[in-house]
Amino acid sequence: MTGAGEARARRSAALRRATGRLGPGPTAALVAAAVVVVARRRLARAQRRLAWVPAPLRGDVDRVRDHLVATELDTAASCLAARQGVANPLAPWVERLDIAAHGRVLVGVDRIDPAGAAVRFAAMTDLGGVPSEPPVAGDETATLLGSLERQRATLAWKCGGLDGAGLRATLGPSTITLGGLLKHLALVEDHTFAYRFRGEELGPPWDAVDWDADPDWEWRTAAEDTPEQLTALWQAAVARSRATVAGALAGGDLGQLGRSTTATGESPSLRRLVIDLVEEYARHVGHADLVRESVDGLVGEDPPR
Repeated sequence: MTGAGEARARRSAALRRATGRLGPGPTAALVAAAVVVVARRRLARAQRRLAWVPAPLRGDVDRVRDHLVATELDTAASCLAARQGVANPLAPWVERLDIAAHGRVLVGVDRIDPAGAAVRFAAMTDLGGVPSEPPVAGDETATLLGSLERQRATLAWKCGGLDGAGLRATLGPSTITLGGLLKHLALVEDHTFAYRFRGEELGPPWDAVDWDADPDWEWRTAAEDTPEQLTALWQAAVARSRATVAGALAGGDLGQLGRSTTATGESPSLRRLVIDLVEEYARHVGHADLVRESVDGLVGEDPPR
């Protein structure tokens, strides 16, 4: 059997395993039909993402593939069931899946040191109960802050599970590194909410830098820091930002003005500052996508849950 034939056979087997759990009934038949439209398109991409899974974890690949099929089935079933005015028959099954474990095998495990990478990744992405994405239909505040948290979580994933060499790696002519991104975004977090919103001077380590003489200090010196130091610096800055925003929103809304002023004498609103930070992260998460893939092949849009 050719490589393409083997891939088709594996996909078919995965679909049979997933749809076999549905049981009889007209809704199940509709869901099975939706697989052809929805699931196969995603499975081709999933196959490429699964290709690099380390040999010791190959036994889990089928379960991961089943989970991917289940996710697509659940999405299709929800849409079809809503149109038919009935409950989604797959919801209880999907909820019972150990999604976190499957996601870890899929995209969160380092090739060389799976166990250690899993621990480091968990530490990087510990959000302390903060939602890692915006609500589907929330208000302005929840949507903006959720979008910011999604960008933070993605950066943590892209930078997690690497040693010093991985965080110092560059791609092509660019000097951007994952470690530099962590240190730069720690600075941007503090600059956005401590300086621009609260109107305070920056604390350590930023207050000891001669920025006129060394404007790229955080990028340059990131190579001198350990992964643990870079992670702690970024996480501490994020924690300060969250505390500032939470305190501000306890007594006002996104329209309240910061204490800093621009060259034209204007003060930025909290809304503008949050949007600026979302844009800053989104730009640099794109950089992190490319650099991380060049380091160990890790790809994907969302961190495992």
